[in-house]
Amino acid sequence: MAQLGPARGVIAHSLGAAAVTFAVREGLHVERLVFIGAPADPLTWVERFGRRLGLSRAVMAEMRRQSETRIQARWEDLPLVPHEQGTYPMTESEVREAYLRIAASRIDLEQSLEHQVESEISLRQRARESFIAVPWYGSPNLIHPRHVAAFAHWMRTGLLANDIGDVLGYHLRVFSGGFRSVTGEDQNPTTAAHYLAVMKNGLIHLSANVLNGDDNRRLGAINLLARLVQVLAMVTELIDRAAYWGPWRLVHVLRLPDAFTLARFAFVEPFGELGQIPAGTYGNAVYEINPKQTGVALIAKELLDQVFQSAGIGECPWFGPHAEISAPLRTILERERNSAVARALLGPT
Repeated sequence: MAQLGPARGVIAHSLGAAAVTFAVREGLHVERLVFIGAPADPLTWVERFGRRLGLSRAVMAEMRRQSETRIQARWEDLPLVPHEQGTYPMTESEVREAYLRIAASRIDLEQSLEHQVESEISLRQRARESFIAVPWYGSPNLIHPRHVAAFAHWMRTGLLANDIGDVLGYHLRVFSGGFRSVTGEDQNPTTAAHYLAVMKNGLIHLSANVLNGDDNRRLGAINLLARLVQVLAMVTELIDRAAYWGPWRLVHVLRLPDAFTLARFAFVEPFGELGQIPAGTYGNAVYEINPKQTGVALIAKELLDQVFQSAGIGECPWFGPHAEISAPLRTILERERNSAVARALLGPT
């Protein structure tokens, strides 16, 4: 602040929050403060830190000397809460109130996510399939228009370039809620053959009115896995561009006008028929995803398990208990080693 001038507010985490509190106590003027995981007594944290790393008393003493010289204060003056334990124990009523606040916040979050998803599902209610990914803690302007310009370029040249990216990436157009791409003879977002939405709040919606295998009433699990990878690739790309690294929710809606055969492939022989899925609308969800942290396989396992269960099969046999890729799936992916789904699950060639 000595270099840049006064601050309207400060957001700080952990010991940074302790440092800001100490500065405010020493006379720093700030209108608003936001602390995350602030320690009431930094000394307690430092002692635990030293014990965990096995630091000797001599090292701790030297660290203290250098620290006191730098901040021009004694460590004894640092506790931010006047309590012998460094924290205030919560009463039973305070604990109950905290739980109620957490529950209310969770309900508000669920309602917000459901509203965002339902509005897009309603728009594409005639679609055969929809994949919708929505950030838990998005904001009305999470995605900046410049992010989408770079995203469209990535669609045309990146992982999905030889898949759907070179088509949908060229057709992204601005509308009030963000950006949409529609393809096919019908350019109406409600009825277009293929639809991609990248909303300003971070929601991604990939949808199609026709699926490979429709003519033979066959749902290809490998084809579905490929479409899932497409959505997760988009999520991963936007995570970096929007600097949002929080959790997302993934929703999959599948509308079958008739009973379909679940098979390995929709239109490539041998089809490898696995079971029958009755006619109906199926809503599947993976409630918390972050492909940059967990990878694609774990998310694919959770979603495909639900699809396979619709066909009366307990779980998808292509993944182990910890989302290990099975030998049969690996063999299938190795045949198309340069495809987006193979690179996502097996790594780059």
